[in-house]
Amino acid sequence: MKWLEEISRKIMHYIIVIAITTIMVLNCVFTARVAYDESEKVSYFVQPQSIIFAVVMGIIICSMFYGLKKFSEKTIFVAFTIMYIAIMIYMVLNIKVCIRADAKYVLDAAKQISNGNYASLKKGGYLYIYPNQLGLVSYDRILLKICKNEKIMYIINLFEIILINWFGYRISNLIFKCNVSVNKIVIILEFLFLPQLFFIMFAYGLIPGFCAMIAAFYFVLKFIEHRKISMAIISAVLCVIAAVLKMNFLIGAIAVFIILFLDFMKNKEYRSLALAIVIIMGTLMSGKVIGAIYEFETGVEKNNGIPSTAWIAMGTDLENTEKAPGWYDISNYATYTLDANYDSEKAGEISQKKIKDNLKKSIENPGRTIKFYGKKIVSMWCEPMFQSVWSGPCIDTKDYVQSTILNSLYSGKNVEKVCSIFIKALVLNILIFSCIFRWRSSQYREKSDLLYLFFLGGIIFHIFWEGKSQYTYPYVFVLIPGCAYEFEKILMRFKKCYK
Repeated sequence: MKWLEEISRKIMHYIIVIAITTIMVLNCVFTARVAYDESEKVSYFVQPQSIIFAVVMGIIICSMFYGLKKFSEKTIFVAFTIMYIAIMIYMVLNIKVCIRADAKYVLDAAKQISNGNYASLKKGGYLYIYPNQLGLVSYDRILLKICKNEKIMYIINLFEIILINWFGYRISNLIFKCNVSVNKIVIILEFLFLPQLFFIMFAYGLIPGFCAMIAAFYFVLKFIEHRKISMAIISAVLCVIAAVLKMNFLIGAIAVFIILFLDFMKNKEYRSLALAIVIIMGTLMSGKVIGAIYEFETGVEKNNGIPSTAWIAMGTDLENTEKAPGWYDISNYATYTLDANYDSEKAGEISQKKIKDNLKKSIENPGRTIKFYGKKIVSMWCEPMFQSVWSGPCIDTKDYVQSTILNSLYSGKNVEKVCSIFIKALVLNILIFSCIFRWRSSQYREKSDLLYLFFLGGIIFHIFWEGKSQYTYPYVFVLIPGCAYEFEKILMRFKKCYK
């Protein structure tokens, strides 16, 4: 079976290279921008000058590395963490609680259930329509048990962001065998990745889910290296938690399954096979388990809600272009509530028919199809802010922002524009050097396959699913270790040249 594993990895490698090269080239040419209001309309710009900013950013990163070279990894990490804490305190003190949209519906449902009000679980209620949010409702209930002040969610978000950066750094340490220089560059890049910082104000499942997912990746890699059962158990639990908090992280669980199965084929390691099965079954069954728990607690039967096919029907509808191609347009909600009268099975049948119609239209109109999916990919993968600021106190909600700097940031003015240019340059560096890493660093390819497979899964999934640039940030973030390795190689070459 070893030969099959080798062929599978080679095929996977070339698909990953094609995918990351495509996203890199699109980012070199195009930039997308989401309107800072509830319309969420996406604009597109041709900005090849982004390459110049990327070069400047590369110089900044190199300068930061040399400036911090004498300090230890721990010192650098702690210093950046203190800086993040200071920024978070500033933001929390100057921004009124701004939980809105789905995050608000989830929070309201959590409060109602904790107070014995189960209306959200009954017909017409939010959780009746979206039962997949029960995991996030549980998370909010736990936080509100700790502290009734909703700002606790922002504090926990910061803690989880620091953990994400920590596990990203530790994954780099595992892949590159304790390469101190690479580790330092990873830490610098992680903390420069400002969208993640701005997501502090987003009280939803993205940050906690990604925190659990990247921690699961770390323990999976540790398990493959050391074969400890404790690592296997922790990784399985974390994968399930990630999927419970945000269904999109099922992509990460599938990536873990594939890597463990390849490990089984190569080494005949049956513990890897067992762990792969446990993880995939656990994540797939987690929704039913959560539903059963709530049925027991509330006495209200869990509904199936909007079927997954309705989201695919929406994401592949060539007529759905109001915000951006394939973005949320309420059609799945209308299909379930109006066309199917809250009947999940009927809504599934309607959605399947819609998907077939979408496919037929796509085949009959190849030019229109290429334009639709091309713009959809650009809208999600070439939007440098990843809707991190849009997810905060959006101007249409009239949230009170005291600070002039934060007003400029959250209204899409000068501060936001500077941040957007900065992040675009950073993301271009991450994509370019990650692409180079996949092409030539074969000695570390196998250990980094999990991260890149997660990235590939994100691209494939969101081509067909609902579009939203918010969703794509974790897939770009996990490319940082490979990028850092190539940066370190360049710095070492410069060092040799100037000796």
